[in-house]
Amino acid sequence: MKTYHSFSSLALLTCLTVSLGSSNLTFAEPTKAQQGAINRASREMASAAKRFLASLPEEQRKAATFKLDSKERDSWYFIPDFAIKDDKRTGLPMTKMTPQQQIFAVTLPATALSHRGFLEMNSIRALEHVLFELEGKDYRNPELYYVSIFGKPDPKGTWGWRFEGHHLSVNVTIVDGKKFSVTPSFFGSNPATVKQGPLKGVEVLKEEQQLALNLVKSFNPDQLAIAT
Repeated sequence: MKTYHSFSSLALLTCLTVSLGSSNLTFAEPTKAQQGAINRASREMASAAKRFLASLPEEQRKAATFKLDSKERDSWYFIPDFAIKDDKRTGLPMTKMTPQQQIFAVTLPATALSHRGFLEMNSIRALEHVLFELEGKDYRNPELYYVSIFGKPDPKGTWGWRFEGHHLSVNVTIVDGKKFSVTPSFFGSNPATVKQGPLKGVEVLKEEQQLALNLVKSFNPDQLAIAT
């Protein structure tokens, strides 16, 4: 049986419960080998975040950084910017970054996602081109994705980061450089299937959608009643 993972194996082994805005995190205990791999991943995340922040002038750095316990950390959305009525998306958008800064920005989620997950992330962003061709709206932009850093990136510290935009929100919290969570996170696809143009027939989340349908079909009537 195939399994489809958007997050790295290190992220998947971190089974946990997260209360946003709180440091009360419950983790499954990893093996010694797994812990070593997690420590390396934590160092990579801290290094990527520091590199990104170092590339920004002061004004942009202020827009991208928040306290770990800030209210902004609780404000995450996977809907387009225009649909956020009573709030606004936090962080620094890629539209305001140089090409080099954009490379540093996408390097951050690359440290937490699997190769497949990173491809899916960028494919979701690419669908904004399709939506722009259909709607002609400026907010349909593959660069309208935001990076937020919460706390101070430290390979042995507690901090977090978020990469977010339309139909995508990846939230990561690192604790003491030894444990990390990847929740809440969301991957979506709009359109689910591209109907026209150069990308006609593309279904970014085809396998995941089929897995979900198979799961629902496996429910007996009582289970289906509870689930729906």
